[in-house]
Amino acid sequence: MNFLFCIFLLYVTHKTVESHAHYEVKEAENLFRRLFKLRRVEQLAAVKRIRSLDSEEKQKKMIMTAAEKIFSMLQNNRIILETAGFVPGVSSFPEDEDIRDALSNLLENTALIGDIILRLPEISQSLLSSHNNWVILLSWSLQFANQTDLLDQQTVTLIDLVSQEMNFTARSDNYINPYKYSYRSEKEQEENEIKPLKPKKKNKTKDSRRGPRLSSRGNGEL
Repeated sequence: MNFLFCIFLLYVTHKTVESHAHYEVKEAENLFRRLFKLRRVEQLAAVKRIRSLDSEEKQKKMIMTAAEKIFSMLQNNRIILETAGFVPGVSSFPEDEDIRDALSNLLENTALIGDIILRLPEISQSLLSSHNNWVILLSWSLQFANQTDLLDQQTVTLIDLVSQEMNFTARSDNYINPYKYSYRSEKEQEENEIKPLKPKKKNKTKDSRRGPRLSSRGNGEL
């Protein structure tokens, strides 16, 4: 009986520890999702600042600098995740903090470059066309991000739009880049606000004072 009781006690203890560990991982995943959303707000604000720069040359420099860092991060974190054997959609949320950081960095940077591509498509796609290795890495990271179950719906939509914009996936019949056209309307509105108001032209009509006037009728009669 004592032996059976010990076995039972070990079983219960194991289940308790296992349950506690599962709870901690689930809490870590929920925190991961919340922090990801907050980070996305910061990233979007940064992209909007790039878009508001007053010259295309400045925008190009900023995007080039950002892209170099982003794709370096994507490559480094891809190596970490693949080495750890993490498979999106298959592997459970990682318990190891280093793997979590790699996962977070990869998803955040994938979404960030997606924001840049959609909101500044002409500049970003021109840049990507001269860096084929970046295009290949972008295609991989978009697929990776799409296979995880860690993104909010807004980011899932973003990933889908970027994939279509880059022609990684077939474009739907009604595909449109909504950020591209909203940017144009914003710029037009800004330009209209900047234009100085033209002074009103003075009315050059003759004086219409009341009273009798000489008539041109007849022989100079009044």
